[in-house]
Amino acid sequence: MGKEFYIDEHIDLIRKSSTETDNYKSNQKLKNEGLTRFLNICKLANEYMISEFDSSNDDKILDYNKKAMMGEEKERAYFLDKIKAFLKKSNLEHEQFPGWYVNLHEAIFHENWGYHAVAEWLLMDNSQSAKIIGERVFYACPNTGKLELMPQKISKARIEQLIKVLMFKSPEQRLDKGNATVYLKDGSRITIFTDKLTKEHTIIFRKYTVKRYNFEEQAARGTIPSEFIPCLEAMVKMGFNVGFVGAPKTAKTTFLATWQSYENPNLEGIQVETDPEIPWHIISPNSPIIQFVVNKDRLKQIVEFIKRSDADYVIAAEARDVLSLKLIIDTMKIGVRRCKFTYHQDDPMLFFYDAATEIVNEFGGNLFATSLNIAKSIDYMFEFIQLRDKSQKRLKAVYEMCFNHETLEVTAHEIVSYNDKTDDWSYHYHFGKDKEKIGSFEDEKAMSRFKYLLEQLASEKPNTEETTFSPFVNKFYMKEGE
Repeated sequence: MGKEFYIDEHIDLIRKSSTETDNYKSNQKLKNEGLTRFLNICKLANEYMISEFDSSNDDKILDYNKKAMMGEEKERAYFLDKIKAFLKKSNLEHEQFPGWYVNLHEAIFHENWGYHAVAEWLLMDNSQSAKIIGERVFYACPNTGKLELMPQKISKARIEQLIKVLMFKSPEQRLDKGNATVYLKDGSRITIFTDKLTKEHTIIFRKYTVKRYNFEEQAARGTIPSEFIPCLEAMVKMGFNVGFVGAPKTAKTTFLATWQSYENPNLEGIQVETDPEIPWHIISPNSPIIQFVVNKDRLKQIVEFIKRSDADYVIAAEARDVLSLKLIIDTMKIGVRRCKFTYHQDDPMLFFYDAATEIVNEFGGNLFATSLNIAKSIDYMFEFIQLRDKSQKRLKAVYEMCFNHETLEVTAHEIVSYNDKTDDWSYHYHFGKDKEKIGSFEDEKAMSRFKYLLEQLASEKPNTEETTFSPFVNKFYMKEGE
């Protein structure tokens, strides 16, 4: 244990602060003397905590500190209980605190050991991101998605301490090149940039704001049409291979997680990702999903195991790495159903060519043959967009991909179309023979329901625009044959 702590030795530090303080619980600008009083209490709490640890072992404090920040309940409770004991012993339980904290003990924890100026943001359900840039703090407004400057500031010394704790015992993440990414237990992502890359230390926080992963929640947010939910449920049961594409921040990963939540929990899955973004242990605790969190080099070591595994499906949460992309394509190509992936792409019809180009550049092969293999392995493509109001996402289109074995022709049929003028969706009925074969084998009842419902929607809200497209692979093939 460290040196024993006596509050009487330090109480003058508090007394010399102004006793005429602001109401800290308001979000108005704090008076300097009032803030000084709170900060002095934080200093005393820090000394008290050090006295509770072995003062010769700084790593022990850092280890507890990081685990508490990562969301480990035991370590977090340890800090809060010690702070409460300090406040009671010091007769400081009724002191006031800045308005961006929820209570005094939480305020002291975050000011000394926690997330400091972004502690308030962690509790905001509908704000997707926050940023610390130098001493400035920004939150994404829940209503507009735009970043707004907050009144609280963070010192350079405190942001350096925050980075030190976040990076503690993370050998897989190093700041040699000026950036790193760490994840909290709930899947929230923290990206760090030091002044090696940016003018000022910068930390970017992102979290999932969706609390319920079901189609009704997505419809309530306006992301998908509520009338299409029964069709989506039937599609999951039929076991189609699906891709979710769109620009960054268009809710692709959220929709993948939602789709997966309807999957049969008795089926075995494998997820491959470079970052642990989706907390399946929270979303689908009853599903046997093995999550491989690996970089490209480590993925090479296990890719053959994954291909030969008895998993019923494979998920590539972010197929931005060419090896992850090739793995999901190869898995679908050999007949594995229910595969799912996301991919950053603003034109789904170019996905096949872009993905094939990446694979051929890395592994060799024929561009057309690879494009064709990709196109015929995917049953449906879901395209997502972000509206001008950045907090709003929309399902822009659903494409049924069809492959003609006789002509080698690939066609995309837009069965769901979004109209940004009316903020509504229209429908086109199409269900190819290859989809009929898959659906009747996997779940004939679900297939019959899907066909009936889609035909009804196409009759009630028909899409009058062009609904059939030929992806790039066909044009490429024609060019090669000339």
